[in-house]
Amino acid sequence: MNTSKVILVSMLTSAITSAALLGGFIGLPYFVNGPRVNKDNVQVPSVLSLQPDQARMLLDPMGLSLVISEQRADDKAEAGSIAQQSPMQGSWVKKGTPVQVVISTGQNESQVPGLTSLPVEEAMQKLTGVGLKVGTITKQKSDSVEADHVIASVPVAGETVEPDSVVNLIVSEGKQSEVPNVVGRGLSQAKEMLKEQGFEVGSVRYGYDEDRRAGIVLRQDPEADALADEGSAVSLIVNESD
Repeated sequence: MNTSKVILVSMLTSAITSAALLGGFIGLPYFVNGPRVNKDNVQVPSVLSLQPDQARMLLDPMGLSLVISEQRADDKAEAGSIAQQSPMQGSWVKKGTPVQVVISTGQNESQVPGLTSLPVEEAMQKLTGVGLKVGTITKQKSDSVEADHVIASVPVAGETVEPDSVVNLIVSEGKQSEVPNVVGRGLSQAKEMLKEQGFEVGSVRYGYDEDRRAGIVLRQDPEADALADEGSAVSLIVNESD
């Protein structure tokens, strides 16, 4: 065999060997600005912190689909972004495999419930039931809310707060009404008038006024038209007979 034939055979052998090696490498998974892929399998990329539309744009060309399995609060992921994924980043899966994700609804927050007019004990239970704490309880007179019932809360109902936040309560000491004027009335009539206006009859003592007939009310405490808590007692001094 002459020298030129030997050189030609060597060149052909080298070319065949290089092609075989190159074909082998091409058949292996590879990176091209992103996850590894081959004919049947794909390496799952990270879609964490992406919006669902962004994640689909990344997954679709790789033959993977996006499935939203749940939405829940997450303190680390922005609302509307992907907080968790399965399979995890780096997993090898077949093309067509769905990537299931959890969408964040934002930080875990609580909403102050409506407490107005509730008995204070019930209001306290309602607060703890939604993960909030009872703060200070301030008593205040009220013409519209009965005693030991909630007038208002701070923060107010409907406001969004972090879990374990303190909610202060303003609680009624009782409704107030004007005390009716029972001076000059007979004792029986005075008692009826007081009860009709929501007051109790307190102590009944006797005095003497010769210009008044026996059995009528001479004085009352609190005085007529004064504001007093409903259910409170009104003391009477009644004219006694000779």
